[in-house]
Amino acid sequence: MNEIEEPQPTLAEWQQLYALMADVKKLAPWQFMAEDMVFGVKNPETSEIGFISIMGQLGEHLSVAVYLGIGSLMTFWAVHTQQLKPTMILTAPHLQASFENRETLYKEDRQIIKQLGLKFRGRMAWPMFRSHRPGFLPWFINQAEARFLIHALTQTLDVAKRAQADETLLEVKDEQTYLVRVPTIHDNEIVWHDEQLRLPPFYSHELSIVMNPKMLDYARRMPMSRQTLEVDFSAIPASIRPKIGTRPFFGHMLMVVDSKSGFVLGGPILSPESGYDEMLGRVAVELLTILTNGTHLPKTIFVSSPIVHSLLAPLCQDLGISLKSKSRLRMLEEAQDALFSFLERRMM
Repeated sequence: MNEIEEPQPTLAEWQQLYALMADVKKLAPWQFMAEDMVFGVKNPETSEIGFISIMGQLGEHLSVAVYLGIGSLMTFWAVHTQQLKPTMILTAPHLQASFENRETLYKEDRQIIKQLGLKFRGRMAWPMFRSHRPGFLPWFINQAEARFLIHALTQTLDVAKRAQADETLLEVKDEQTYLVRVPTIHDNEIVWHDEQLRLPPFYSHELSIVMNPKMLDYARRMPMSRQTLEVDFSAIPASIRPKIGTRPFFGHMLMVVDSKSGFVLGGPILSPESGYDEMLGRVAVELLTILTNGTHLPKTIFVSSPIVHSLLAPLCQDLGISLKSKSRLRMLEEAQDALFSFLERRMM
């Protein structure tokens, strides 16, 4: 972990984190708090609000999740209410402090535990701290994330103890208002207090999509056939690590399949290294390249993901292609299963 370029937590900061997790385990807030009893903690260094969700009421995964920013919170709610697939939570930037089995930890985790002279035994007893960024594997937290996680866990203990005594503390007054722990500075020390903050409306920013004008003009003149395509854009089950010490990421594939024959017209792999939004902005560009490599445009494109639909809608409208949503893309799923099985065999 020493080779990771981002500044790493000090041993004193690690000690604080593990001590806080011991207090969390003792309190066991998942026994009296549901995952949707969300509250906020404002980061003293950046003023960004982290929204806390306690996971573990069913006893399957004990964790304190800190969703970073309003956009991340909106993704959490969309997944929680089943508007998005559960895997879409990976697109929400967040931190997690969880309790895992020993075999889940990496050697770097165990080295820190050994340095601190700590010992843990049993199932779901080993604290683990991870940073989740869109398109990347969960990874070790950096120093800035550790400092905020110390504040988040400290305030989680404060709020959880009060919520245990007062069931109305985290009652939802309306969908936009949350209890938020807010820091102020008095005599060079941080003092925390409750505020009921009404969140401003969240506007997702527009992606930068730069089309090749000549390619787009060529596509507009292409004849249209009765062909229908199935299109999806998703992470492939194989991580990529450019060099030792860097955060591994998932390659994302744009798969384009003929809905009748199952023939794969294209499957370019994109990387989130330059930014997740930049990667999303290339999806329509790559589809245009695949279409112009053919002799005609399809009449209809089927997608199953709302996100893919929104990414392709402007291009399809421009080219006169009917873009439709469908719960299952059978031919595409068969092609994906074959590819993913091949990748799994290669990794064994």
